[in-house]
Amino acid sequence: MKAVPMPDSLVDLVDPRRKKKCHACGKQYAAGKGFTIHHVWYIKGDRIHSDFPESVKGRREYHRYLERVIRGEDRSRFRLLCTKCHYSVSLYTRYGPSKWRKIANLVRLAHGHNGNDGGRARF
Repeated sequence: MKAVPMPDSLVDLVDPRRKKKCHACGKQYAAGKGFTIHHVWYIKGDRIHSDFPESVKGRREYHRYLERVIRGEDRSRFRLLCTKCHYSVSLYTRYGPSKWRKIANLVRLAHGHNGNDGGRARF
C-alpha cells in the first residue's frame, strides 16, 4: 500500500505545544516519515487503524476519524510518536513491567553499566 502521510491538522491537534516532535525521543516530525498517533489508553468503542481498510482511502478515513475523536475529547489520550518509539511502547505494553525490568537489566549488563569492562557491549 502506498504510504499516506498524516494531515498536518491531525498532528497539530495532538501536538500543539511540542513543535511537532516525538513525545518520547524528541525526533522532529516530517510529513510521511514514520510517525504515528499513539492512543495512550483506549475507551470502549474506540476504533484502531486495523478497523479500516488497508488502502489509501481507508488510511485517510482513519485519519478523519481520529481528527473527530481528538477534537471532541481530552487530547491527553493521544501522543505523537516516531515509529521506533511507538514500536517500543507497543512491545512494553505486550510484555509488561516485570519482563521489561529483566530486559533492562540485560541491556545494562550488555553495555557495561556494571563498571567492569569500560562500556563495551557484550552481545
